[in-house]
Amino acid sequence: MPSSADNSMNSLRSSPRPMIGYGNVETRIIEADYPVANSLASIASNDESGHLYLSGRHTSTEQSREELNIDEIHHETEEENSNLVQETKSEEHHITLNGEHENTAREPEPLVNGDLIEPPVNKQGFVTPPPAALSDSDVDDPSQDVFSEGSSISSISSPLGTYKSDDSLDRKLPKGTAYHVAREILQTERTYVKDLEVITIAFRNTVFEKEALPEDVKELLFSNFDPLYDFHCLFLDELQQRLSQWESEESYEHHKIGDIVLSNLLQMKKFIEVIKNHEKVLLALYKTTKNSVEFEKIYKEFELQPACYLSFNAFILKPSQRLVYYKFILEKLVQYYTTGHVDYQDTKAALQEIAEVLGELESCTKILENYQKLIELERDLIGLENLVQEGRQFVREGCLQKISRSGSQARMFFLFSDVLVFTSRGGNVTNQFKVHGKFSLDSMKIEKGEDMHGLFCFNLITEDNTYMVAATTQVERSKWMEVRGSQCNGAEN
Repeated sequence: MPSSADNSMNSLRSSPRPMIGYGNVETRIIEADYPVANSLASIASNDESGHLYLSGRHTSTEQSREELNIDEIHHETEEENSNLVQETKSEEHHITLNGEHENTAREPEPLVNGDLIEPPVNKQGFVTPPPAALSDSDVDDPSQDVFSEGSSISSISSPLGTYKSDDSLDRKLPKGTAYHVAREILQTERTYVKDLEVITIAFRNTVFEKEALPEDVKELLFSNFDPLYDFHCLFLDELQQRLSQWESEESYEHHKIGDIVLSNLLQMKKFIEVIKNHEKVLLALYKTTKNSVEFEKIYKEFELQPACYLSFNAFILKPSQRLVYYKFILEKLVQYYTTGHVDYQDTKAALQEIAEVLGELESCTKILENYQKLIELERDLIGLENLVQEGRQFVREGCLQKISRSGSQARMFFLFSDVLVFTSRGGNVTNQFKVHGKFSLDSMKIEKGEDMHGLFCFNLITEDNTYMVAATTQVERSKWMEVRGSQCNGAEN
């Protein structure tokens, strides 16, 4: 008949062990929370893999024999156990190892005050809490929406117990989806206000101290960002006040966020023209850096400051990106609400308002993002001047293999609406590229080539030369040829 130790080992071997991933490496989490020597009584035979299993610890046989001296300790343990068994045959007992006690399975003995010497222990040696009795009302009903009227939350899903009143979920447990969405809006709004302060406070202090920025550019910049900053500071105060009420008050009245967002989005419509002017702001700063060496130096030094954790141009895009976020988060909230929820109508109305605002700004936002991309690429492409031009659009970028007699070389290609540029990685630690060629799409043709060595080739035919390049997949080649072909055809027509 198998012993209790054998049964325990079988249970350990068959029980799942948690896995945790670090990159591409999976690490098995097995730790002992008691001395190894005290667990030797539960040692079982080695498995087929040559590993020795201890309760709560997994170590190789070779390592355990060298470091722990298992043979010697195990022999001493058997002798000690034999003596104890002879003395106490009719009752269960404590096994003493190296002055410490390991309790074998037995019924807990009550003390005088009613406490127990030890809690029940399972086969693996872990404390087993008594099972909680569940009533029929404790079972979650998947058809119930947590935001609907009359919904309740079960003790299984709530660590704070069951609340059966109609509106008690948000009142006593502000941990539902609506609360977390509202808190996310608050936290991201706080970050957004700090991003605006990079322009309205930090950059203002720099340019006013140095007096390097022309007055007309100053006026254009701050007159189109100061009003936004003031507005969002007030919006942030309202959000903070509502979240404080949500977390502290039991009244269901303040357990919503849609009404605040709606009222502020209605006011935000007056800033549509301000956001449209951000394209002018971006181009004015770009031209000033090109025309003034002094301001270009100040501009680059400011971007190195800790507060400016992105390129300064990226902060110009923040207001447009913030509106897109409002639409995303409101869509998320509307999906969770039911039509009968107290906050549903305001949230849905706010979603409609932000959709209208984004519709008016869609074309301006695309132009702004395109100019920002061109400005950044002009910095990164060494040997290419005047990339930022009116009407020029960025199309795509990607790595292709340039094939020649000496072999294939990885090159980074950048496609614009009128030119194609191919580059190689620069020799410094920055993300800059050295330009090797620039071709006008008006005079360039594209032909599909023969595939070789798992690469999918096509030819770039210019007035002076023919270049063979290759993509790693057919889909990638098709995209490059399709986009280039459409640009070339458009230029020829």
